[in-house]
Amino acid sequence: MNSKSLVMQGKILRETEKALFIAFKNGRKSWVPKSTVCSAYNANSRELQEITIAQWLLTKNNILLESINVNIIGESGSETFLKTRLMKKGLHGFESFSDIQYFKNHYKSILKTSTDEERNKLNSIIESLRSNEDALIKDIEERKQKLQESLLQEKQVLLEGELSSKDQKRVKKIDKLLVKKIDKPFKKDQKQVKRTEKEIKYREKNLEKSVEKSVKDLYKAHDIIESNRASVYGAVGETAAIKELRKLPEGYYILNEAKLSFHRAIRWKKYREYVKSCKIDHVVVGPPGIFLIETKNWSAQTLARAKFTPHRQIERAGYIFFIHMINKFSRKFPTYQIVATYRKLPELQYNYVSQMTIRDMVNFILQKRKMLTPSEIQVIVEWLRKEPHISNFKFKGLKFPFRLKF
Repeated sequence: MNSKSLVMQGKILRETEKALFIAFKNGRKSWVPKSTVCSAYNANSRELQEITIAQWLLTKNNILLESINVNIIGESGSETFLKTRLMKKGLHGFESFSDIQYFKNHYKSILKTSTDEERNKLNSIIESLRSNEDALIKDIEERKQKLQESLLQEKQVLLEGELSSKDQKRVKKIDKLLVKKIDKPFKKDQKQVKRTEKEIKYREKNLEKSVEKSVKDLYKAHDIIESNRASVYGAVGETAAIKELRKLPEGYYILNEAKLSFHRAIRWKKYREYVKSCKIDHVVVGPPGIFLIETKNWSAQTLARAKFTPHRQIERAGYIFFIHMINKFSRKFPTYQIVATYRKLPELQYNYVSQMTIRDMVNFILQKRKMLTPSEIQVIVEWLRKEPHISNFKFKGLKFPFRLKF
């Protein structure tokens, strides 16, 4: 198998001189040129078999679906950290890292749109208040005019006849109402007009403050994301790695943000330092063994300047993992340490650590010979899911029956 091919499981349904028609286990069916097949196969068998095929063809024909059978446990540690930070500040709507990424990439337009919408909404409220005020004033004037006309008409009728003492009193009362008390029946409505005027002035004066207040959560979310850029870059790499690892076939488990710890620190003699715990970005457990993966979304300059390289980081995690594995199972399982980079970087030579790009991980894993049984895989996965911890309060060291490679 070359570095640009992948092992796929499928049934050969038809054969021609130059191609095979294959029904893949993931549900896809496709013609595959024999020139792209890199392994032996039995064209006469209708049973499921492993066939090694050039990766470019699998990608071109859209055969590499995300496996529905691969088992994903947990999510990106950087993604979890960012979502937790946002949630603690009462910021919701960030259900996945893609939501965070979209917000980060479109922050200016989101802020402008939200600001414009809020300003338009508040202006609409002001216009509605002003319209209600005008309608109420008009209604008051109309009713006042009708009342005046009614009183004047009543007075005219009284003056046209003989005025009794009672009529004279009524005429005087009408004059008094017309001069001094014509507004009395409308006092309640006039107070409402004043309240509306006051609210309009308040809203106009505080319009921009209200707009700023309505989008404060956007500013807050942006500040949190910007102040945690390292986690954003980390999540880009880790989510890309998870997406790539989903292409593994049935029988593989992907544990994200796996944690192991001791009660007391263990001395790492190789580097004369103490180690107590570790977090591993991704642990893949499958038929070939256990793969400890440290994902980095770094530039070549960052890698060159780093005092503590990701290779040293995964070696440290591997050392802790090894002690835990021996403590739990009293035996070694095939274990591989990987530094997976988001982009192609200069390769650092480091003992027992393989460096590759994220897109090469699946190929690297599938090239390994199968060493674990399904029951062993299940036991290892269940153990890792519980975040292994060694209560070594009086621990002074372990004596291994073989030489450590760390």
